[in-house]
Amino acid sequence: MPPKKGGQNGFYYFFIELRQKHPNLYRTNEQAASAAGPLWKEMDAEKRRPYDEKARLLKNKEKVRYTSSGQNVEVLQRQQEQERRKIQDMKEEIENTVLAALEANTLVDKEFHVIHINYFCVCHKQYYPAEISVVRWNLRSGVKDDNVFHMMCKPGSLPVGYSAEAIKISEDTHKIPPPCSPERNIKDVAFALEKFIAVSTQVFSKLNTSTLLCDVIKLLVLNLHQRF
Repeated sequence: MPPKKGGQNGFYYFFIELRQKHPNLYRTNEQAASAAGPLWKEMDAEKRRPYDEKARLLKNKEKVRYTSSGQNVEVLQRQQEQERRKIQDMKEEIENTVLAALEANTLVDKEFHVIHINYFCVCHKQYYPAEISVVRWNLRSGVKDDNVFHMMCKPGSLPVGYSAEAIKISEDTHKIPPPCSPERNIKDVAFALEKFIAVSTQVFSKLNTSTLLCDVIKLLVLNLHQRF
């Protein structure tokens, strides 16, 4: 009973096992398959299950594709699709916010916040921030001096093994030297940020559900004082 095209079946792994157990008796796959045929026919589904399951798992494994850098193609495509949807959701939220303000005739006084964060490194989804800036503005007044927030962050000692990553990120982006002391001010940053954003709006309480914030900013803005 030859294996089916498109991948080996359960019988294949059964007669291969038989040959491995009796190498002197069955010197070729053909001999092992011939001897295994009658035995396979007598086996019920329960006894065949381990071999059929092995065939199924290995067949699925063969279908997995990888990029030249070793990334799972299916996983990579799924991540790209999630990112595309996230960007689309962000655009739709902006459009809906503007349209709602237009209909309510409040667009010129509608407050918007622009948030920017630089970080040193990320370890197990925990970001070590370098600085954070927020600008609050509207169409009527633009940006006033008291509507700008900026603080340098002291995240403490970086995790072991991440100094090189922090140096590279610093050199490639914000140019802020990585921390060299365990000093921290993250709680102060979090409280000051919450106070600034909550001065005239309830934006801070809505950040957790907003699609306008990327994962980095959500983690840093919403959980700063919890993580450090």
